[in-house]
This record gives sequence, structure tokens and C-alpha cells, in this order.
Amino acid sequence: MTSLQNTYIIGDIHGCIHTLRYLLYVKLRVTKEDSLYFLGDFVDRGKNSKAVLDELLMLIGKGFQVYLLRGNHEQMMLDSLKADAYHQQWMRNGGKSTLQSFNVTHTNEIDSKYISLLENMSYYFEIDDFILVHGGLNFDFDNPFEQFDDMMWIRNKEIDKAKTHGKRLIVGHTPVSPAESHKSLRSDIIKLDTGCVYLKVDKCLGYLSAFHVEREQFHRVENMDG
Repeated sequence: MTSLQNTYIIGDIHGCIHTLRYLLYVKLRVTKEDSLYFLGDFVDRGKNSKAVLDELLMLIGKGFQVYLLRGNHEQMMLDSLKADAYHQQWMRNGGKSTLQSFNVTHTNEIDSKYISLLENMSYYFEIDDFILVHGGLNFDFDNPFEQFDDMMWIRNKEIDKAKTHGKRLIVGHTPVSPAESHKSLRSDIIKLDTGCVYLKVDKCLGYLSAFHVEREQFHRVENMDG
């Protein structure tokens, strides 16, 4: 008997390592046969960005099928290596907590294996009936798949299916309540960022969400990181 293929799409983590581990190993009970797609924003705002990146490296090292998208926060972290202005922008958007998790004061002090991990993250994935992207796609262009910055930053309200090969989007980036996320299943843009790191900011947020592609089913865990 052939075992069920499990494909999980996981939303924005933002340094919430305890919530991530509970979701993966208790809620989903992931195995090496499962495909694990992450929508980006692993770092910033939460306290344990380094631990989240270490967890990803561990999964990859153990042979799990892990696919990583680059979010705007990973991009800001990489850009902070280029100039002080970019570094300051990153600090204003949650980068300080990431540096604290590494016990350093600047990105150039971080081990190159973490920088390489970020640099090798993809901008989008195309699977089954879905296109996975952190932010969205800019349909003002003939080929939105060439607009990498937009993929990390844009927030779509609607899509042009003629340019997505008839496929729907699955996105992170924009925090929504679990109720709104669930409602989005009936739309062309499935929203998976349920604001895990914003538990204390908005009572409607504070969940880490995963989407089981084969069953079109959501799995959610409330923030366990505080």
C-alpha cells in the first residue's frame, strides 16, 4: 500500500522556535517522506531567530525534504551587509532581536553558513495547483516571476490567473486572523501568516499555521514563545 504523500506549507515564524517545534514534531509529526515548504520570514521580532535557522539547517542535514522561500525580513538581513543605511532600516524592522539571538552587534559577525542559507532561499515555488510566494506577484508586469523584490514585499488583493498558469497563490507576509486565513481557502489567495509573533499585539493573531496541500486542511498552533 502506498503511503499518503504529505505536503505542508508553513507560514511566517519570526523567531518563534518553540511554536515551530511543536507544530512540526507534535502537531504534524513530520517525517522524511513529507515535503516541507516554508513561506519565509524566519527571523526578526521574536527572540530566537538563530534557533529557527539552526532548526532548518538540522532538518536539511538529516535529509528532510525542506524548501525555503526568502521573505522580506531575510532580504533586509542580507541587505544590512551592504551599507549602514540598510542596516539601520533592518534595525527599525525587528533586526535587533535577530542580532541578540546570535549575541552579536552586526550581521557581518554572523557565521557564513547562516548567510549562505538565506542567500540560497528561493523566491517562489510552483507545485500542484498552487504558486508559493512570500508576499505576492506584481501583475503589472508581463512576467511577474521576474520581479523578485515584489515577491517579498507586495500584498495582492486579487490575481491574474492568465499569468499564474491558472494556479492560486499561497502567501505569508500579511498577518491575518485564523478565521480570515480559513476564509481565504475559498479564494485565489490562501493566506498563511496568522501572526505568530504578534500574540501580545492583537488578540486575533498569535498562531503559527500550516496548510496540508493534499487534504486542503489547516493546522494551527498558538504561540508558545510568549
